[in-house]
Amino acid sequence: MTQPSLDLTHPEAFAQYLSIPPQITSDRAQWSNLTLIHYHQHPGWEFPEFILKQHVLEAIAGSSGSHHERRMGKYHQTYQLKSGEICFCPAQTRHWTVWTQPISFTILEISLENLPMQWIYFLNIQDIAPDLYRAKDGALLREVLRSHPERDRIVAKALQPGVLEKMQQLEKANPVPQYLLASLTESLPNWSPLSIPTFGLWGETTSFSGNPKSKTLENT
Repeated sequence: MTQPSLDLTHPEAFAQYLSIPPQITSDRAQWSNLTLIHYHQHPGWEFPEFILKQHVLEAIAGSSGSHHERRMGKYHQTYQLKSGEICFCPAQTRHWTVWTQPISFTILEISLENLPMQWIYFLNIQDIAPDLYRAKDGALLREVLRSHPERDRIVAKALQPGVLEKMQQLEKANPVPQYLLASLTESLPNWSPLSIPTFGLWGETTSFSGNPKSKTLENT
């Protein structure tokens, strides 16, 4: 018997198997090769077994928690879900799950063949991201960088102690994920004008023009 498959390219393909509609989806953002679906406090539910056509990243949000059971490929787990947990399910893998209490969660469908890397902004700020990239000798990082000509060198450097954690500090200081989510709900803030008192120009072979030069440019 052929195992049914699930294509998450469109959120409605996922939503038809759940009891409430998603709170946020990426439909209006028109992202390419990436689908985001967010559910707020979905009641306990059993999601049927499918072969997932795309890579799927699932993140538990808010203060959610529930007894939970999951089958993924040949693996089976039963444990208590907690806020902040992330599950990565590779494409072409059988997947089934059930939970007993209301939980909030975000699903990212990832098509890596021609993927613009927006999803990385969401993953990299999660506390689990360094461990996820480090697991199995950098398997996920190698997949992300598989077309990069210097992949092995970059992965070897990233796997050195503390490097991924330092990289994450920069990611957490970057508001890109918040702006991407705001774009989905049409709640982007109005841009405020900036007052720039000086102006300087420089290139690869020149040094920065100091304040006297900036005043000259300002008066021309």
